[in-house]
Amino acid sequence: MNVLKILNNNAILAVDSNALEYIFLGNGIGFKNKANTPVVQVDNFKKYKLENDIKYNEVVERVDVKYLEITAQILELVKQTFKEVDTTVLLPLADHIAFAVERIKKDMEIINPFTQDIKLLFPQEFLIAKKSAELIEQTFKVDINEDEISYITLHITSAISSKHVSLSLNMVEVIKQFISQLETEYNMNINYNSLSYHRLITHIKYLVSRMYHKEKLNLDMNDYTRSNFPFSYGKATELVNLLEKTLGEPVMELEVGYLAINIEKLIQSTLNCS
Repeated sequence: MNVLKILNNNAILAVDSNALEYIFLGNGIGFKNKANTPVVQVDNFKKYKLENDIKYNEVVERVDVKYLEITAQILELVKQTFKEVDTTVLLPLADHIAFAVERIKKDMEIINPFTQDIKLLFPQEFLIAKKSAELIEQTFKVDINEDEISYITLHITSAISSKHVSLSLNMVEVIKQFISQLETEYNMNINYNSLSYHRLITHIKYLVSRMYHKEKLNLDMNDYTRSNFPFSYGKATELVNLLEKTLGEPVMELEVGYLAINIEKLIQSTLNCS
């Protein structure tokens, strides 16, 4: 593996024989190496594979190495909870943090309309993002709000699922739109802090996980829910179709019945509290 560029005293850009690029981070690694020569490693270095995408070459040129270093610390936090971490998120997350810090320093408000849903869908990831925000605040002397923390959460989700950030955001948006339609059709206001809402969101999260891992349910509840809760069964079918279209993966047919039960519970608990 050869050095492409010295980024600073503690970071280099390198390329292997397959033309795949990597960022190496480690104390003094920039001192030990020279461009166009084989990589000389240092103690406790970290290696991060980059996406084979020309836009990330531009990011390497644009983003200050200090953002790469703070992002590397964040990925270490992620590894403490989730053992398998896709390190290709280093560059996009560093780019995001750099942009966020710049906006905050210019007093530009960061707004995320899906923050509450992200907190519910990805609670562990959100907690790690909160710890990450503390690191960013200490390093760059800025205040990170919950909306920005929720954006960082999506990047962490991408790191542990190897799915692009946009897929997680699209999933959250689909759920948000679905709940809004449900409120409109039933003329009701759903309590987003209610147990039934939390159960539905958690169910959808694990449904998506089963979808990606090709896991199957054993019990068929479709006939029962279709007969007893036809409206909820229809809404569950709509949501499954939306998730399939958004995430590009098929959902097992048996999922519809279980999803319908949770939708029905949410509707009934909301109406009973009205």
